[in-house]
Amino acid sequence: QRGTIETVLPNGYALPRDASDLLNAMDGAAACLVSGESGAGKSALVRAVLDEHFPEARQIWLGPEALQSALSEASREQIGLTAPLADLLPASMAAQNILVVDAVERADSDTIARLARLLRRIADGFLAGGPTWQIIAIGQRAGFEAHLDPLTAFIGNRVVAVTPPEPADVRNALLTVPSLAEHAYDDAFIAIVGNLRTLAWIVSA
Repeated sequence: QRGTIETVLPNGYALPRDASDLLNAMDGAAACLVSGESGAGKSALVRAVLDEHFPEARQIWLGPEALQSALSEASREQIGLTAPLADLLPASMAAQNILVVDAVERADSDTIARLARLLRRIADGFLAGGPTWQIIAIGQRAGFEAHLDPLTAFIGNRVVAVTPPEPADVRNALLTVPSLAEHAYDDAFIAIVGNLRTLAWIVSA
């Protein structure tokens, strides 16, 4: 899952990202939640922050389908797991380990319930000073419905809200593309491409 996350635009330009809220949410906590609208750059923020601030940490990224398989006794072998994920994670030899669950709003209620149990087990080890694991859940703001309650109840206020980039940041990105520079001061155009997924598509095209 991590390999599918782009942290720069197709022309190599990186929009500024504020890492402080995510770092504060991770500080001393077993889990946190990164939420925001689709295309706001949630996953890109997490990857950029982890790569820069925790370069030695072991990262495991799971999308909703892989998460369901990893937490299922019946299907975990389909992704190469020979034992329950909760038993495999403590075997890591890395000093710091981070499990990232991406697009968590797309997981079903059974998977969320299993994830919440895993989170509690990780938290027990975290507080006991055992093998250090943290979970970062990433999801769209609109997707937080009742089936996510077991997860959000445990995480509590450790929530990082990711908002779309500022118009000035979008303007600077457009200025790096000669064929788009003429639109950099068109407020209506900037509003249309303010979503990072849309902006990346426009730059690529």
